[in-house]
Amino acid sequence: MKLLRTAMNLALLAVAVPVVAGEHAAQLVDQAWVKAMKANDLEATMALYAPDAVGYFPDGDFKGKQAIRKSWTDFLAMFTVKDATSEGTYETTGDTSLGWGLWSLTVVPKGGGDPIAMKGRATVVVRKIGGKWLYVVDHASVPLPPPPSK
Repeated sequence: MKLLRTAMNLALLAVAVPVVAGEHAAQLVDQAWVKAMKANDLEATMALYAPDAVGYFPDGDFKGKQAIRKSWTDFLAMFTVKDATSEGTYETTGDTSLGWGLWSLTVVPKGGGDPIAMKGRATVVVRKIGGKWLYVVDHASVPLPPPPSK
């Protein structure tokens, strides 16, 4: 009986260790987004989204990959990305991975002007679809400005 219990505990440990020791899928997809943004690469960015993904971005709500593509196309037409970051907390269970945290972009307007620092919060849901981890929900928001002084 003790041998059976030990064997079961070792089997459970073997299953749990890869999840604990490795990076979470949402973190890997977020890291790929950072790389794509720094490269100003629309196709690499779009490769991260499921066909039926939804995006809740500062410029609007977008349902489906084509709508999300238009948002990123418009953004990259207006700005050159100079830097990007994404830091957060991640959880993965089965074929679903969640992430929440902070993002930043430093962009330069293509029409000229000084760099603009953009910062906000993000919540993402990533699902394994056809063997690939993809965003199914990408929610980026920016904080409201502080209230006027009285």
